[in-house]
Amino acid sequence: MTLTQETSAAHQPDSIFTRAPQKQATVITDMEFLRKLMLQLANAPESFGDWHYLMEGTIKGMTKGIGLTQAAILLPDRNRKSLRTVYFEPDEGPLKRLSDMMIPLSAAPLLAHLMNNANTIVLNPQRAEKLLKNTDEQIRRALPEHLFLTSLHAGQQPLGLVLGCSDTDKEMDSRQIATCRQLCNLTNDALLAMRMNRERQLQANRR
Repeated sequence: MTLTQETSAAHQPDSIFTRAPQKQATVITDMEFLRKLMLQLANAPESFGDWHYLMEGTIKGMTKGIGLTQAAILLPDRNRKSLRTVYFEPDEGPLKRLSDMMIPLSAAPLLAHLMNNANTIVLNPQRAEKLLKNTDEQIRRALPEHLFLTSLHAGQQPLGLVLGCSDTDKEMDSRQIATCRQLCNLTNDALLAMRMNRERQLQANRR
């Protein structure tokens, strides 16, 4: 199975608002905060002011709202040859080692794939055996066993990655995964709306 085929088969659970049988109780830490954040992303993306505050809001939504142990956003250098952690919360957690690293995309094929093809992956030890087999050992050791990864984009080529996890060896709750996916989709839509509004403003100023 190719990397593209494997990633396209990644876990794509139902929306948080879809009632579906669960193996265990839903773990959403602050539903009211999350609801307000999602409404702001969907209806008033410009109210964040700029991309910086929007991304900080997304990270806060994954930790304070959804209840993940840690979340991070990785952005590329100018030449798109490597990634570094720019936003993460809290300061300590399973992603700490990764946040201290500059990650060459040539040494991390899965991350390179997500930077070229917008997609969502939920890693577990079994899937990691396939998807991380050509990854640099130091990078691989820095990745938690259970990890949510998705491409961050504004309607164009991915501009970064969003990562989230529970404790290092703890599988994420299925409803948490679904909500992470929904929150990140809203973030991408908000980034697209902000980009389009900025382009319209630039065109208007040129007239």
